Amino acid sequence: MKRIVLLLLALLLLGGCSERKNTGMLTAEEAENIALAKAGLTREEIAGLHSEYDVERGVPVYEVEFTHNGREYDYHISAENGQIVYWE
Repeated sequence: MKRIVLLLLALLLLGGCSERKNTGMLTAEEAENIALAKAGLTREEIAGLHSEYDVERGVPVYEVEFTHNGREYDYHISAENGQIVYWE
């Protein structure tokens, strides 16, 4: 039963990704570009780039993480308007 629930959740999330693209929301790549621009870095300069869609306090965001010269960067970008709602 647990596997079925997890599978259904995964399918919903995957389906939601393609729908977000059609609703005018940012893509993960666009959120990554915003975070990289804020950090003043390019994709070639960083390592371990990872982005994940999430909803925090009712706000859809992309959590974007990467490292550069041993420093960890963490950005939360609004999927609705591209604003940086959190960075570290």
